Parts: sequence; structure tokens; C-alpha cells
Amino acid sequence: MAGIPQLYFGGDMEAAIPLSGQVCGRIDAVLTARQVIDDTMAGFHEVVAGMSRQYAPAANPA
Repeated sequence: MAGIPQLYFGGDMEAAIPLSGQVCGRIDAVLTARQVIDDTMAGFHEVVAGMSRQYAPAANPA
């Protein structure tokens, strides 16, 4: 237990065994950084488009 602060706050990966089991079961693919960024941006554009449809003022018929 003495190495825990050094591990988490000092970055000393040799000080203790890091806790990693909480999320390791959720990893189902190994993606490149480009894939992560592309997926994140695609999700962003999808959300913005949805918000635009929901909150954009209705067009005024002339």
C-alpha cells in the first residue's frame, strides 16, 4: 500500500500494481489514434446535426 501514491500521483509504474480490471473487460477492439479521432468527430457531427434539426428556427415561408 505504501507505493500507491507514488503510482497514481507520481507516475512510478514500478511502485505498485495498478488497478486495471475495472475497464479491461470493456475493450473489444484495438483502434488506431486516427480511428478514435474519426469516430469521435463522426459522433460530434451526428449530435450537432441532430441539435440543428431540433433547435433551428423554422424557415419563414415567403
